[in-house]
Amino acid sequence: MSMVANSFLTSDYGDSRFRKLVLDDDGNLRIYSFYPEQKNTWVVVWLGIWEMCKVKGKCGPNSICMPREDFYNSTYCICPSGFEPVEGGSEKGCKRKIPLSSNNNHFLRLDYVNYTSGSMNSIYALNYTICESNCTRDSSCLGFGFKYDGSGYCVLLRGKQLQYGYWSPGTELALFLRLDQKESEASNFIGMTEVMQTTCPVKISLPLPPKDSNTTTRNIVIICTLFAAELIAGVAFFWSFLKRYIKYRDMATTLGLELLPAGGPKRFTYSEIKAATNDFSNLIGRGGFGDVYKGELPDHRDRPESRPTMGKVAKMIEGTVEIMDPKKPTLGILCV
Repeated sequence: MSMVANSFLTSDYGDSRFRKLVLDDDGNLRIYSFYPEQKNTWVVVWLGIWEMCKVKGKCGPNSICMPREDFYNSTYCICPSGFEPVEGGSEKGCKRKIPLSSNNNHFLRLDYVNYTSGSMNSIYALNYTICESNCTRDSSCLGFGFKYDGSGYCVLLRGKQLQYGYWSPGTELALFLRLDQKESEASNFIGMTEVMQTTCPVKISLPLPPKDSNTTTRNIVIICTLFAAELIAGVAFFWSFLKRYIKYRDMATTLGLELLPAGGPKRFTYSEIKAATNDFSNLIGRGGFGDVYKGELPDHRDRPESRPTMGKVAKMIEGTVEIMDPKKPTLGILCV
């Protein structure tokens, strides 16, 4: 036997294996195989409905079918909270302990429970509250099922009684049964049964963040320390740069090496030229560009060749070369 596209296929294997298809008295369809090696017994190899409680008619109205330990062959019936067995037991059905009133009702949640008969109306409900409100407004609504998967699936169960109820771990919706407000019995279907001892109600809650977190404090201290270290390093670097700049500026002023934007020679004002030439008193020549006068700079440098280079100035700044006193210069100044 094999399964292809949700269809079960069985084949004739001749005399080596006998099979039979039987609709049993419990309403389920089965395929049996004959095994001579197992004391000539017929063994079930396929069932039309694997969960026996899904075979309709196992239990009476309002009752809920439950599987036993073997899960496939044996079942029993129980009444949900707020109901009690009728005469003859829960297999015959269940009845309400307190009849429903017109307005004073509430809903009891039954996990893994579903009813598959009566007038069922499926609607779209954005959330649980909307689904519940639709059932509350309908006096014939006995309960509703709702899926918490975001699909908006809501089914309203209407009628005088609930039919074909069963419990199954594969049920995808939560069932809410309508009871009178005076009914205070707790739900007997909260996810834990004698069949599935590993399925139990679990309350999941996220812890609230602590008021004083050591981790948060530590992170703040680390961030502040790093920021302070970077700030101190930046201030130290700036102070070092400023000191070197001031030292270089003072030396450049002393040596007359003030930098120009274009890197050209030193430019003098008329008053500086007049002072350097002693009011143009010493004429040393004439040319096509004008008269040439002898002058003396205030920093007493002799001629441009005797001025220190930039490399030597840098060494002077670093302190590796001694700063020499400049010679008293003479300078020819051309006046046009």
